[in-house]
Amino acid sequence: MQANTRFARWGRAAVVAIIAALLAATALLAATPADAFAASPKATKGATIHTLKPDTTYTKYDITGDGQPDTIGIETDYYFHWDDVGECFYVNVNGDRWRFDTRYYGIRARLVNLANGTPYLYLCAWSDNDDAEVCSLWKKDGDYLRRVIDCNKGFGSKIGYHPSGDIKKVSGNSITITFTQMSYYAGGISADFTYKYKNGTLKKTSNTGKMQVGSKKAKNTYKALKKIKAYKNTKCKSVKFTIKKGQKVKFLKAYVKGNTVRFQVKAGGRTGWLKVPTSSRSSLLHQGEPPFKGLHLAG
Repeated sequence: MQANTRFARWGRAAVVAIIAALLAATALLAATPADAFAASPKATKGATIHTLKPDTTYTKYDITGDGQPDTIGIETDYYFHWDDVGECFYVNVNGDRWRFDTRYYGIRARLVNLANGTPYLYLCAWSDNDDAEVCSLWKKDGDYLRRVIDCNKGFGSKIGYHPSGDIKKVSGNSITITFTQMSYYAGGISADFTYKYKNGTLKKTSNTGKMQVGSKKAKNTYKALKKIKAYKNTKCKSVKFTIKKGQKVKFLKAYVKGNTVRFQVKAGGRTGWLKVPTSSRSSLLHQGEPPFKGLHLAG
C-alpha cells in the first residue's frame, strides 16, 4: 500500500495553534493511559527502537537504511473545533512528504532499526475504542512508504471488531507484535506473534501465538456456558472431546492463518482447538455472547 501524497494546507490561523495548545492537557486526560503515556518497547541484541512524538523533528535516526541520520517528522493536522479530532497527518523524511487521510485523536509512532540496520516505521492513528484506520508497520522503499504488516489484520478480518496492534519488543532481526481484537467468541483478546527478517522482508515465524483473554486476574480461565466441541488440530474436522457446561476452560494459544482463527484451550486435563465464529449470529455463541462466563462483547 502506498501512502497518499497530496500536499498539506498551509497558513493556518494563529487562533488554531492557541486553541491546540490549550487543549493539549485535555487531550491527555481524555485518552487512555496506554495511548497517552505508552512506553517505548524494549530492544535487545543490537536492535533499537525510538518513540517519535508528533510535530517534532528528529535528525539523528536512520529511516532510509543507509546508516546515515535522516530528518524525520510526524506532522499532525487537526480540525478547528473543540473535539480536537485529526483529519490527516503527514510523514516527512528528508524533505519528502506522505499524507494519510484518516480521523484520529492521537498518533503512536515508533522507529525500529533491526540489528542488520533495516529500519521500519510503526504508525497508529488511534481514535474511539483505540480503533485506527492506519495501524501498520511501514518501510521506506525509494520514493514510497510501503506497508509491510497491517496490525488491523493480526486476527484476520472476520472474527470481530476493534482490531489493533503495537510493537511489544524488538530483538536482533525480529519484531514481536501484540495484536488485539474484540472477538465474538471470547470478547477482548490479544496474542503475540513474532516476525523475523528474511529475504528482504519480515516473515511470521509461527501461525500460533500465546494469547490473553479478558482480565488478567482470571488467568485465562472461564467456565463454559454450554457444551463446546474441542478438536484434535486446527483443521477442526475431528472432535477430540466435548467441554461440559460449567467446566473450567483455560485459553492457551491463538492460531491465525489468513482469516482462519482457532483458539487452543485446556479443560479437564485435555487440550484441544476451538472453532472461532466469524459472525455475531453464530450458533457457537451463547445467546449472541461469548459462551464463557465473565466474557462479553463491548464497544
